[in-house]
Amino acid sequence: MDSSRDRKWEFIRKFAKAKEMEAEAFMELLPESSREHMSIIGREAAAMVREGMAGVMNGKDNNAAKNEAGSGRKTVKKVEIG
Repeated sequence: MDSSRDRKWEFIRKFAKAKEMEAEAFMELLPESSREHMSIIGREAAAMVREGMAGVMNGKDNNAAKNEAGSGRKTVKKVEIG
């Protein structure tokens, strides 16, 4: 059982490394002016995935996380001046 789990983690590590190398190769194909923009998009996407996975690992579903995030918002009331 342990060796099966070890093989799965090894596969995940190798897969992640391959994707990292793939992204690096893709960035080399882009014009210099687009690289920074794509780099920022990549970091933001990775942060979103990590946040989503953290929610899954903690047992929260997407709707619960959204409700939690929105619970601290203030309400806005329209005021007429005249």
